[in-house]
Amino acid sequence: MNRDIVSMKIDVIFKKFFLEHEDMLHAFISDILEIPFDSIQKIEIQNPEMPPETEEGKFSRLDLVLNVDGVFVDVEIQICRQDDYRERTLFYWAKLYTSSLQKGQRYIRI
Repeated sequence: MNRDIVSMKIDVIFKKFFLEHEDMLHAFISDILEIPFDSIQKIEIQNPEMPPETEEGKFSRLDLVLNVDGVFVDVEIQICRQDDYRERTLFYWAKLYTSSLQKGQRYIRI
């Protein structure tokens, strides 16, 4: 019996799986972040695209952006070794961090 196996390492499969299996996503986040399962009250999947603020700015596309009990979480899958991974992750984190504050809100909300 020949079985076709689809790799979770393919970006679209990774996203589709977690979007359709929120219970697995909940368990994954709980395990990875070492948060008790029952402490996670809500997981909300956000828009993963972060357009640049200026025409010359850098566009970012995250794999999954989650709002877990008011805390934004970026879930990325990395298959190939990339020398700039740390810098790219920091760049994505900074954009995600600053995007959580809306006009008129106090910085203490971050």
